Amino acid sequence: MPASPFRVMFDKGINFSDPPSELAPGELVIARNSFYEPESGALRKWPGNTLFGAAGAAVSGLSFVRFRSGLSFLIASAGTDYYTAPVGTTGSWTARTSAALTAVGDAESTYFKDTDRVYVSDGVNRLRVWTGSGDMRAGGLTRPSVGTLTFLSNSATTYPNTATFYYCHTEYDSVNDVESAPSNVAQTSATAANGTFRYVFPTVTNAATVSYRVYRTQHGGAIFYLIATVPVANLRYYDGDDTEALGSSYDNDTEWGFKTVDDAFLTTRPTMPMIGEPLKANYITVNGTIPIGDITGTFDNSYYIAGVDSHPLDLYYSVAGQPETFPPINFVRPPVSQGDAINGAGVANDRLVVFTLGGVYRLNTFPRHTDPGFGLGLARFEEVTTDHGCVAKHTVVPFGIGTSSSFLFYLSTRGPMITDGGQTWPVNKDLAWDPAIVNFSYISGAWARVFPKYQIIVLAVPSKDATANDICFVYHYHPDRK
Repeated sequence: MPASPFRVMFDKGINFSDPPSELAPGELVIARNSFYEPESGALRKWPGNTLFGAAGAAVSGLSFVRFRSGLSFLIASAGTDYYTAPVGTTGSWTARTSAALTAVGDAESTYFKDTDRVYVSDGVNRLRVWTGSGDMRAGGLTRPSVGTLTFLSNSATTYPNTATFYYCHTEYDSVNDVESAPSNVAQTSATAANGTFRYVFPTVTNAATVSYRVYRTQHGGAIFYLIATVPVANLRYYDGDDTEALGSSYDNDTEWGFKTVDDAFLTTRPTMPMIGEPLKANYITVNGTIPIGDITGTFDNSYYIAGVDSHPLDLYYSVAGQPETFPPINFVRPPVSQGDAINGAGVANDRLVVFTLGGVYRLNTFPRHTDPGFGLGLARFEEVTTDHGCVAKHTVVPFGIGTSSSFLFYLSTRGPMITDGGQTWPVNKDLAWDPAIVNFSYISGAWARVFPKYQIIVLAVPSKDATANDICFVYHYHPDRK
């Protein structure tokens, strides 16, 4: 067994006194409905606290988040709603979704610092986004229907005869800087020299839409480039000149001051984050909407989601800096055996560590569509261990000495463990992690919390006869504790 990266205080067994007035050096505490006073080392009975009142239903998920402003909140999933409560000397729960949800699951709340917003996903309902006040809104935008594409022989451009273009469009909400997944693909060819391609928009799908973003390929190409941003009041877009004069229309002259957008100019435009082939069957729309999962977090400036029922082996991630944009190709899969689903994730030493029930894996960076070969040569999972994994997603918590989060604490079938993304260590080598202490039938609901100020980790698990978490293990991780 490799040497531990730091001294672990509680390695002398369990103190079963109820409660112990003081922990002896090296003792592990077992606590029922109690709390630990780090200043004194004493274990106190929890006196009961109704500070935040009732959330309206049984809470199935609970998270703590802090905004850039310094305001902190508890976010709970309960019944058919999400609730928030300000953290302070007083507080109360407030329902935050304007319409009832499907019975909510065990929600995860992730704060994304670049947007100063919280993203809430529960594995059941569509992603919700919260700014710290008011109601939560649905994350992302629904994919629009495909437009109607027609070639007009109007001598308005210099597109050659037989030029073939593929088009699609998205809907864009500029207030929240959110773009929908792309529509299905429309394709046609020029049947005469010097004509215009007319794209008629379908009825707008999302009420928040401010503009359409129209994407087009080069002649016979496979990459979609952003050709125009069209205000939503317009009914049609002319890739050329609007010679029909029907009103409520937009064209290249309006966007660019010239009629023909040739292949050379198009390559200077932003691309749709996707692989353009094969175009048949509209490949670009596959997985184009935000996945619904219950394991979330941030890594490599992206928001990631795992625990997706229909794809339990995959972890999806957003465009860098855009947590509501999930390209269809942005997913990775640990090298696991069939059926070993992702069971937790966290970041240690600037590496994404993904847990299954039977293994631990490390990812150094997400592959990007702009990388050579899509980054698959450099961005791939590396095995940390396959002799154990994680049994409860809420036990994966980062901690470290000082300000860095160099380690992840997690609960495995072998008991509490830690990893730095390169190796793993048991927290207590002599801990009898067996049914005499813990009810393994309900262990998936265990959770852990880190208190950096006091440099302790609290692990809550169900005792041998319990169906809910009713005992706690408390660990010091200060390197100088003896």
